[in-house]
Amino acid sequence: MIPQPQKVADRWHLLGNLHETVERLLLRHSARLREAAQLVASPISQTQLADADSVLPLLAWQKLSIDRRSARLARYEEVVRLRAQGMTFKAIGRVMDLDQRTVSHFLRAGEYPERSPQGSGPLLLDPYRHHLCQRVAQGCSNISEIRPVPTFSQKNQLVAVLR
Repeated sequence: MIPQPQKVADRWHLLGNLHETVERLLLRHSARLREAAQLVASPISQTQLADADSVLPLLAWQKLSIDRRSARLARYEEVVRLRAQGMTFKAIGRVMDLDQRTVSHFLRAGEYPERSPQGSGPLLLDPYRHHLCQRVAQGCSNISEIRPVPTFSQKNQLVAVLR
């Protein structure tokens, strides 16, 4: 059966759009890809991995998280300062455009209330964590040497499991 011309054209456009999107993505991350290629080309020791954590630049979301924490801390310190001046919870809320319950929460805490880390839930590879850690300890650095071979979604989780 011969495919309809419309279907062929739609597939052609989909593939063309996919090609352009992947190309833009690769260009955007080209520096990271080069670094990753260099890391793969040279064997890495565990001490080098530990040192890399302190040298790697922060990602955009990490910088944003740090900036937001700084803003929350400044807001907390201002609430404490205004309360020390004798202002009521309601007055502090009006001045700082905060809900009265937020002001109350800040002041009851006694110190800056850090946000609790968000848990991601169980991973598909959790049952294999012990085996994977053993393989890494034995010197396995190639994901294809791990049996059974993880699926694509499991490969994405492999880094989290090995931490």
